[in-house]
Amino acid sequence: MVFAPASLILTNYFLPLNEALCFTKGLEYMKEKDFDEWAKARKQSIFSFILLRGLVAWGLPMFIAMTFFVNDAFDESGLIVSHVVINAVAWTIGGLLFGASIWYFTERKYKKELASRKETYKPFQ
Repeated sequence: MVFAPASLILTNYFLPLNEALCFTKGLEYMKEKDFDEWAKARKQSIFSFILLRGLVAWGLPMFIAMTFFVNDAFDESGLIVSHVVINAVAWTIGGLLFGASIWYFTERKYKKELASRKETYKPFQ
């Protein structure tokens, strides 16, 4: 049996999780490039973001891959319609939830970064 050193476990599992959950005290919440990109992306409505980034960019490719390549939607008689319908509903809901979660967590990081920038930047009075 092989054991991984504690530092390797900490680096691979704990630190990325900390960063994903925004538990990075003392560090910046967003890099400058990400901050600028999100400032542009948030100008569109939340609904168009969820539809484009969640449903079209993630849900649709996942539906196609999981329905037709991973889980075979065909049998001897042809296309299994119920299989396609169930996957379409599941990946539509999944895509919408994915887009909404990306919006929520990125917006939260953006607001924290914005607040930290306002705290550090004090104009002369």
